[in-house]
Order: sequence, then structure tokens, then C-alpha cells
Amino acid sequence: MTNNSRLPKSSTGRCFLSEWRRPDGSEAGFDDFPFDEDELCPFGAFEDLTPDELHFHEATGNEGASFERTYRRAGFVLWPTARRLAVLNQAGLRTTLPYLEDLTARWEASKAPIRSPLWREGDELSRHMLRSWPRSSWREDEDAEVGRMLDLQIRLRNMECIDAFLAGVSAEGHYAAPDNEAILRAAALLPAPRATELLVRILRRNAPAHLAACGDLVQRCVAGAAGRTCDLMQIGAALIEALPGPPTKRQEVDPWTWSVPVKPTFVVDLLTATSRVDEGLAARAIEHLLAWPKTYKPDDVLVPAARAFAKLAESTAWPAVGRLREASLDHLRKRIALPLEAPRDWTRANPLTCKCSDCRELGAFLTAPDQQQWRLKAVQGRRSHVEENVRSTTCDLDLTTERRGSPHTLVATKNQASYERRAKQRRQDLEHAPALDR
Repeated sequence: MTNNSRLPKSSTGRCFLSEWRRPDGSEAGFDDFPFDEDELCPFGAFEDLTPDELHFHEATGNEGASFERTYRRAGFVLWPTARRLAVLNQAGLRTTLPYLEDLTARWEASKAPIRSPLWREGDELSRHMLRSWPRSSWREDEDAEVGRMLDLQIRLRNMECIDAFLAGVSAEGHYAAPDNEAILRAAALLPAPRATELLVRILRRNAPAHLAACGDLVQRCVAGAAGRTCDLMQIGAALIEALPGPPTKRQEVDPWTWSVPVKPTFVVDLLTATSRVDEGLAARAIEHLLAWPKTYKPDDVLVPAARAFAKLAESTAWPAVGRLREASLDHLRKRIALPLEAPRDWTRANPLTCKCSDCRELGAFLTAPDQQQWRLKAVQGRRSHVEENVRSTTCDLDLTTERRGSPHTLVATKNQASYERRAKQRRQDLEHAPALDR
């Protein structure tokens, strides 16, 4: 292939071909290709050439300083026909996915059978791509490469690659919510026992870091074609077994991923899916949710989920949702029954735990019924220390700094923030409780 190439070479000896062109001068659509210097013919062909661009990168972190030399030269690239697709795969997914899409479209248009030459070419490239597919659990939000790859395997009816991809990529942590639709369409082509096994593995591996995505996967499975053949009891049980328990047991999933707080939409997906599969399975799910209120927080998770179910007529027949509704109502009613009154004087709660003289003095001020304002004329370090403690404990105080004179003065003025938060919560509770008590 004739190309108009850039050959940058860093101090570590990494070299790339880029800006590929077809013989007619049009772009080839290939990404950067890595190559070794001993692949140049003649060897060392660029040693005596002056680079068109020279960039110096200073040392940062653990990386040393480096030079990058860019040569703009026309080159003729040859590789053995038998290894053509393996070489193409070195350019990465930005090159191979479009190429495989083109191969698949040409095979479909030809109406040739499976195992025909075009199909075999697509199969060979797919296997190269699978072997080098990134296994990192970190994914960009817009990453749609998994879905594109599985869609192509579905179109090729390539069961072996579908199986290998789900087992070696999705079930090994390279997973995100956008993959779910393609995963289920692909799994539906496999024998039911194998599809069930793979979906269970995907859930067990990924639920700790992607709980909401796994809930969506199970909900889609129950509602879709895969649910008509897979063992939904096994799949639902796998998700329940992977549910987080006490917050103290949450931990780093891998170096790049941490478990995230539970969302109401997950509870809706979980109880909807399990209720449609088996009443006992749904009972296990709601029992777990109610057992750990610090993980499945009533205000942040359970009540919003119960409110969402109140709009779903089908859910009125599900016992697990009934338990969720009763637990949410009980939580709201108990809080509504608590006394609520605006402060009658300037007495405020003292949540400060620091025992330094400034914080002790501020604590005494907080509990004093006849004092509205407190002043600390001190150097910045002392003022900043008090400010940090006030903000970390949500004291009912407004803080300002008077900058007249030196040192400056920190001024703390009592407010009604705690009462106002409770009053706002009461208004919400009075609105939400009737919606659930139907």
C-alpha cells in the first residue's frame, strides 16, 4: 500500500505508521500501526534523515524525558498475505471494527453460507480482535465497542466467538450498562444452559462495581427473548447473592473501580424482575434490602423506589413490592410523628468533637440560649481549623470573616438550618405518605 506516513520515534524506540492513504490518494481509514525498526527496508533507513518535527517531553512522574521525531516520507508497506489480518489487528479497534463491519456487510450481501471465504475472513479477524481486546474494567461512558463487536458476531452467526467474547471479556470485568442489549441478543443464540451459565458469571463478576447495570441486565433478560429459554431462577439468584451488605464491607473492586451507592432504579429493576420470575425469589431480594438500611437508605433508595412502584399498576399484585411499600410508609409515619418546632431561643446543638480551646469555646457558645454571635480574632491557621470543624459537623452557623485589622476575625452567627431541613423533610413526607397509602 502506498501511504503518506509519519514515523514518530520516541526514546523508548516505539514507532508508528500513520496517515494511511490509498493509491488514489484517499484516506484508508486506518489508525496508527506500530512497527519495529528492524522491519524497515533497508534496515536503519531513517538514521541519517533529518526529522520533519522534533518534540522534547520533560520528565513527569515516573516517566523520564523523551524525544519524539516525526518523519514525513512516502512508504510502501508490505506484509505476508497469510498474516494480513493479524497485522491489521495491531492497529486497534478504531481500525478493525470498521473493517469487520465492511466484511460482514459484504458477506451478507453475497448471501454466501457460513464457512464461505468472506465469512472465514470475518471469523479470523474476530479471533484476532478477541485475543487483543482490552480487559480493563475501566470504560469511557460513550464506549460502544462491545455492542458493535457482539452485533457483528450476531450478524455472522458466529457462535464460537460469541461464547468466547462473553466468557473472556464481559464475564471478566470489561462490562458496562450499554452492553446489555447486545449481550442478551448474543446469549439468546447460544444453548440455554450455556447462556444461563455465562449470564450468571457476568453478574457475579460485575455486580460489585456495576450493580445498576446488572439490575438492568436481569430486568431485560426477564422481559426479552433470552428469558424464554434461560434459567431465570439461577440468574435472579446470582444477582441477589451479589447484593452489597453492610457498608463497612464495601471495598475496592479493582485498582480503577469502586462500588457505588445503590440507586432507586436498581431496586425497581431487581424487584420487578424477581417478582415476575418467582415470589420466593422476590421475597429473598426484599428481605436483603430491608436488612441493611445503611446500604439501602430509606430516604435515598427505598422510598423513591416505592413511589416509582406506586405508578406501576402491575406491581400491586407483588408481595415483595407490598413489603417495600409498608416499610417505606412506616419510615415516613415515624418521622411525621416526631415533634417539629422552631427554636424558641438561641440554644443550638453542639456536634463538635474537637477538644482544642477554640472549638470548646465555640461549643459553649452553641449551647448558650442568650448568645447569637461569636467572634474569633486569630491567625488564619486557627480560623481555618474552626471553619473546617464547623462545616464537617453541619453546625447551625453562618461563617464570615471580618478583614479589618490584623489578624482578621472569624464571625459565627447562629441560624435555623437544622429546623429548616426538618421542616422541608416534613413537607416532603406529608406529600409522599398518601401516595404510598393506597
